[in-house]
Amino acid sequence: MPISGNEIRHNAIKFSCEWAGVKSERAERQTFWREFFEVFGLKRRFFATFEEPVSGANVLHLSPDRIPQFQFAVPPRALMACFAEFASAILEQIDTLENQMENLRRTRDLLLPRLLSGQVNLHES
Repeated sequence: MPISGNEIRHNAIKFSCEWAGVKSERAERQTFWREFFEVFGLKRRFFATFEEPVSGANVLHLSPDRIPQFQFAVPPRALMACFAEFASAILEQIDTLENQMENLRRTRDLLLPRLLSGQVNLHES
């Protein structure tokens, strides 16, 4: 049964508060995605029904004949717009931080060998 927009909003706020201090979602990737989809009232069991093992392998694939069996809740446009506005600032910050991290990596990779070889002296400044 689809959940209401108010429930999604409540779940999203709770989710964002719980994950606010997390430094790396990758470390808890499965937990992160499970809890993210729970914001919308979707459980892991729901996604497991899309997957089935390929004969003789451990690879899962989406079975196309199962797709028509599922109903998906589509939120009202106003709620989607509200979420897009909220999420866009977060996504923009993620991009900015990723760019800063890449710049810091390049700077480290440039300066560290020079520091270790003695080409750069910290006491020169």
